[in-house]
Amino acid sequence: MKRFLVIWMVLMVISIIFACVALLGMGESTGVQQAAVNWTWLLTLVAAVLGPIFKLLSPKIRDAIRTTMLELWKKAQATDNPFDDMAVRFIFELLALEKPADMA
Repeated sequence: MKRFLVIWMVLMVISIIFACVALLGMGESTGVQQAAVNWTWLLTLVAAVLGPIFKLLSPKIRDAIRTTMLELWKKAQATDNPFDDMAVRFIFELLALEKPADMA
């Protein structure tokens, strides 16, 4: 049953993404701000779906992913590029991971 639920949720995510991309392609774009609002909505939707899927994983796998992400966070902080920090924060949000204390 759990496997079926995971497969169903993954298929739903794929369907939602395709529907959103199709909606974004319809109509005239009024500018960069309009596109940014549309993409923000899409990313929020994807994050809302991926979080519960991630929680279906076994604790051992979740811990391994979180450990890897914490290592990635430390490496991102060690670089001068602020986009590294933003990318890692984005992944933490997408996977609904508990953030480290130094991530504001």
